[in-house]
Amino acid sequence: ALAHLRMTIDELIGNLPEDQQTIILLRIDGHGINEIAQQTGRAKRTVERILQRFRTQLEILCETEQSS
Repeated sequence: ALAHLRMTIDELIGNLPEDQQTIILLRIDGHGINEIAQQTGRAKRTVERILQRFRTQLEILCETEQSS
């Protein structure tokens, strides 16, 4: 199940623009919101929105796969 989740996350990340991929991967690696904002030159709120959008997309994808 964990391997399948990782594949789903990788697929979802692969469809994002490069700057958003960087933000997601930094968060997965355990970096904080403020640190990610500093490293990427993006506003903290922008980082939060990108992460929230990614979480929502991941939830929808997982729910869709569970019901099929």
